[in-house]
Amino acid sequence: MATTAWKFSGTETADEAVLRLKDLDAKEYIDVLSTDAAIDTVAGALQGLGMELTRSDLSVQQQDHVRAAFSDSAAGHQDRPGPPT
Repeated sequence: MATTAWKFSGTETADEAVLRLKDLDAKEYIDVLSTDAAIDTVAGALQGLGMELTRSDLSVQQQDHVRAAFSDSAAGHQDRPGPPT
């Protein structure tokens, strides 16, 4: 399993990210333990939290994909998105 480190603007933001991931997992939209955990779905769910990947043992290509997905989601609106369709 890959190890990653994320930077958040504060504790509340990090807590909100955990709650959103648990919500996705509970609804079975993603398997958060899979190696390719539907990055775009996760990035969409965590949109607006200002997360930044700071360290990872992912491959360079995987890191680029993650950073691009989260960069795109950061450009979106600040509202909490609904479930994916």
